[in-house]
Amino acid sequence: MEEHCLRFTGHDAQDEIRMAGLDDHPFLPLSLFWPELAVEFPHSVIRAFAAVAVTGARTGGVNGPEIP
Repeated sequence: MEEHCLRFTGHDAQDEIRMAGLDDHPFLPLSLFWPELAVEFPHSVIRAFAAVAVTGARTGGVNGPEIP
């Protein structure tokens, strides 16, 4: 799978795969954990997703209409 587009990007203390993603995709993390949804200090995965969603919405790059 790594020869094509799947990248294993996160491992636990026992070196087991915990995160994967796709090349050339703005945001498609595959994880075996649930990021915390704390309001004051959101998890970095949540912040990254929000940033990609906002950028994509503004440019029309996330399968939707452009937001001015």
